[in-house]
Amino acid sequence: QETVPDLIITDLEMTPMNGIEFARQVRNNPQSPNPDLPIVIMTSYTEKRRILEIREAGLTEIMAKPVTPSFLSRNILVAMQK
Repeated sequence: QETVPDLIITDLEMTPMNGIEFARQVRNNPQSPNPDLPIVIMTSYTEKRRILEIREAGLTEIMAKPVTPSFLSRNILVAMQK
């Protein structure tokens, strides 16, 4: 809460909180310093159900693994423009 980044890049599979739970906290927590912060998530799970869950959580962009530098760069630009 003390530092507000311009962008967050996260992974779906993390502990103790996965990327979707993390995004929900950023978006919905009343103490979040920037609920509209662009959040890009990386995942190897690309099933329709999972993508819909990611979108519903309010993530800005989704990157399927493996991530290349050019794909990462493009997603960062798109996320920052949103």
